[in-house]
Order: sequence, then structure tokens, then C-alpha cells
Amino acid sequence: LNEIREEERALISREIHDRLGQSMTALKLDLKRMHSYIDTNPDAVKKLNAMIELVSGTIIDVQRISSDLRPGILDELGLVPAIEWYCYEFEERTGIKCILKLDNSDYSDSQINLTFFRILQETLTNVIRHAKASSVSIKLHQSDRGVTMSIKDNGIGITKEQIESYRSLGLISMRERVKQFNGTIDISSKKDSGTKLTIFIPSVNL
Repeated sequence: LNEIREEERALISREIHDRLGQSMTALKLDLKRMHSYIDTNPDAVKKLNAMIELVSGTIIDVQRISSDLRPGILDELGLVPAIEWYCYEFEERTGIKCILKLDNSDYSDSQINLTFFRILQETLTNVIRHAKASSVSIKLHQSDRGVTMSIKDNGIGITKEQIESYRSLGLISMRERVKQFNGTIDISSKKDSGTKLTIFIPSVNL
């Protein structure tokens, strides 16, 4: 099921990038060309500049949505650069500091890399929505036993009931992703001391 979802995401990402992205870029160029026709009308120039700014912002949004759906950097450069890029974007967008400790092991399995990346995305989304955190620590380590990723925020924490709730679709999706590789996911939290999520995938899958 997750594989089908990822194929759909990849298709939608390409469509957004190739069609919508190119159309918005063409529209921006057309708007810029209109400057020469309305230079004598200050109000029209002001309105046109506002339209160009709006289109420019929309192009950035389209690029971000496309990357979130299927980040090309993950396929092209691998897991560690993808995490570094995503955390940089996250920090710029939210102001929440990301503290990274990532080893440079060879993370060569594309499906496992995608699993770790999707869990990172979902966890950081939860941090924005619920944690009220100012920083997040992300660690990635490979040993003879397997690969471990931990994500810990310094926010308000969550209750045991929230962790175990079947209504938490994000947590259900994380567990499904890890289960297909015989991995484990552990979530621990204390009130006002943040939440820590630890994912482990054994080396038999690597």
C-alpha cells in the first residue's frame, strides 16, 4: 500500500513541477513584458508589480509542494543530504532550530531511505502543529545491527493516550512503514520535557 502511495506521489509531483510550475513561470514572464506597455501609468505599474510578486510566491509554493511529495534530492544524493536539506527548509520556514547528528554511512536502500524521510516529514509536521517546541534534535546512526533514527523536540510533550490513539493517522502511517521492514518505532514523552521518537530497522533489510 505504501509503495502504491509513493508511486502516486511521484506522479503528482512530476505533474505539478512540469505543468503547473512551467505555466506559472510563463505567466510571470508575460507579466514582466507588460511593463513596457504601462510605464506611464503608476497605478497600473504598482498593480502589475503586486501580481508579479504573487506569482513569484506561488512558484515557490509549487516547488515546495512538489519537493515534499517526492524530493528529488533523496533519489539523487541520498538520505543524509535529503535530511540536511529538509531540516534547513524547515528551520527557515518555522524558526524551529534543527540540531543534526548524522553519520556518513552508505544508506543505499532507496525504500528504507524513503521510509526514514517520510517519518521525519511527519514528525516535524507534528512538531509544528502540537509541540510548541523551539528546537529539534535529529540523529541518524548505522551499526552492525541496523539503522537508528531518533527525533527529539523540547516541546510540551504528548500523553500516553495520544501516542496509543488509533485516530492519530500520522502515527499509524509511521508504524505501517516501519513494520514492512521488521523494524520498531518507540515514542516516549514527558509533560513539558518534549517528545522523542526512535525508529530502528534491522540490518537484515539493508
